[in-house]
Order: sequence, then structure tokens, then C-alpha cells
Amino acid sequence: MAGTMRVFLAIDLRDTLGSAAHDWGRAVASALGRRDAAALSWVPAARIHVTLHFFGELDAAMVSGLTRTLGDGVPTTPFDLVLGAGGTFPEAGRPRVLWLGFGAGADALVRLHAAIEPRVAGVGQPDRHAAFRPHVTIARIRRDAAPAAGLALREAAARTPAPAGRARVDALTLFESVPSPQGPSYRAILRLPLGAAAFG
Repeated sequence: MAGTMRVFLAIDLRDTLGSAAHDWGRAVASALGRRDAAALSWVPAARIHVTLHFFGELDAAMVSGLTRTLGDGVPTTPFDLVLGAGGTFPEAGRPRVLWLGFGAGADALVRLHAAIEPRVAGVGQPDRHAAFRPHVTIARIRRDAAPAAGLALREAAARTPAPAGRARVDALTLFESVPSPQGPSYRAILRLPLGAAAFG
């Protein structure tokens, strides 16, 4: 859509947990074997993040209004995230996404999402998910993949140990996803520190 930006609110993990999460994906790929691993599109470490809200295509006026709504920060105490076990979405049937979850910090992510969602729920496209599941996307399985590849992926994810990794979460970032032939890059529009007195 001309004149719009593809926008999402996230916790940026690229420089903290990105490498550990990506290495876990490589371990899953090794467990899968070359043929089945080729059915997946892997997310590079430079794009690892936790999406809190995906707004979709917004024009400049809507982005400006969103930044005003979000204000100068978030009244939530900073917290630590520790990487946990992974799995697939959906959990039964043909999987579409390989994800990695969290141990410590998962509850804090849920509370943070609940605090933000009422402020932004009317902006952009509706949230398609019934419940927020804190995770990072590691790979997406192609639609033309054989059903057996999906089963192998689910089994490989279950037997690949959770990676070591801890990161301090002290801010949220409003990103624009900028498309390119090599895949999207993420441009920060607004950084929202945690611990601020109030929204707006």
C-alpha cells in the first residue's frame, strides 16, 4: 500500500539474545538433517525480537498518532529474560512456525503486553491471536513442505535443549519493517524506556 509503513511494537533482542536464539535454530536444523531443514526459512540473529503488537500498514498520520499515544515510556519495572524451551505453532497438525520461548521473564512479558494492549488496540489491523504467547520466531516452514517435514520439525524442537541466554529488558521499540529482496530490515521509530511514570 503506497505511502504506508509496516509497523510493530517489540522487545529488541538482536544484540542480546539474538545469537543464542539463532544458534538454537541451527541446532534444530542439524537434528532435522539437510533435506527437512531446507523446508524452513530461518530468521537471522539480526531480526530476533518479541512482538508485543503488530499494527500492519499505517500511514504517516497514524504512526504519528501512535507515537503520541505511547508517550515517553512504560510504567513497568525493567526485568530479565531467560531463554526457554521451543516448539511449533500450531502445536498439532502441520506446523507453520518454529519458535523459542522463555523461562524467567515470561510472566513479566504477559503483564507488559496486558498493560500496553488497551492503549493500542484500536490502531491498525486487529490482533489475530486469542492469547499472547511470549516467544521469538526462529523459522517459518514453507507451505509446500512435505507433511513429514513438519512432524520432524516438531520432534527436533522438542529434543533440542533450551539455549543459555539472559537479557535485561529496559525498553520497548516501535519498529518499521522495511522490505528488501534479501528480507526485511527493522528501522526503529521510537524507543520507550520501562520504568516511566505513565503513558502519554
